[in-house]
Amino acid sequence: MAFALRLLCCLSVGIMQPPLLLCAVATITLRNNKARMPKRLLQNIRTVIHNVADLNRSKQAWADITGFSIIDEGTLPESLCAAWNAPAAAGSPYVLFATGNKEPFHLRLVETGNTLPFGSPMHYGWMANELLAEDVDELTPRLHDSEFTVIGGPHDLFPRAKAPRAVQTTGPDGELVYFTRIIAGGTVNALKPAESYVDRSFNLIAAGPDIELMRQFYEDTLGQRMNAPIVFRIPYLAAACGVTPDTPFHIQVAKIGTRRSIIELDQLPGNASPRPQGDGELPPGIAMVGFNVSDLDALPVAPRAAPAAVDCAPYNGARVAVIEGPAGEWLELIEE
Repeated sequence: MAFALRLLCCLSVGIMQPPLLLCAVATITLRNNKARMPKRLLQNIRTVIHNVADLNRSKQAWADITGFSIIDEGTLPESLCAAWNAPAAAGSPYVLFATGNKEPFHLRLVETGNTLPFGSPMHYGWMANELLAEDVDELTPRLHDSEFTVIGGPHDLFPRAKAPRAVQTTGPDGELVYFTRIIAGGTVNALKPAESYVDRSFNLIAAGPDIELMRQFYEDTLGQRMNAPIVFRIPYLAAACGVTPDTPFHIQVAKIGTRRSIIELDQLPGNASPRPQGDGELPPGIAMVGFNVSDLDALPVAPRAAPAAVDCAPYNGARVAVIEGPAGEWLELIEE
């Protein structure tokens, strides 16, 4: 009953977006057989890869808003694309950003033209990238005067002291990008706040047709611990899915690492479908999310290609492999 009342309070104040749905509305649920659960595979979010149409335009837009530094640029090497089993991407121009903070994180923009702007019809896979920010109220006017488009917020995600506060946007290539301020002690997962004006991605949202299949993959197969499932109403997302504003969205959160990262799993209703993808290409839109893992020889899921050492940044000789989730999302695994 207490959980239901907390959820009702959240819905009654008109919360539009659940990046962090997490927050005070869910309690961590470990299953009775947790002693038999597999070891957590995914340890922290290390990379996020976006397809873009015009690299010069997009890299300037991201640099202006985030303050990230470019640490590498060029064309994708065949060795990396072979590890991804995406040979058609070889030779595509890219830029690699770093936050400059102690938590290693890199944002890669790749000029393939395979963008997937937010809107109807919706597609499964990596739907949104959520980054930490120190002050979203200060950031929002800058977003309005940029290549980003504000579609929601800034607003608190639930009615409570220290609540996360977020602004939702579409990025330079139409992809969903959220910026969220976290205060220490303000989330059920005890997530860490930003260390700079705009900081690393801490939550990637994977959208699929069946929340239970996604839960089974992340919890039962990959060993990630899960928050309790919750239900939200998200009018702008409902509109994109072609359903009524009061349509419930079933959501669950997988914990990644130690108070650093999460993956939000969203079940999409309505007109959503698998995203279109050419043979040998990266998935369009937000193509891939990279995680560090301890052992690529003990994967519970067959990779798209055999693990291979990659010399370019940010891998610097580490082995890399890619697995696919149940909604078609690609997970880049970096052995550390």
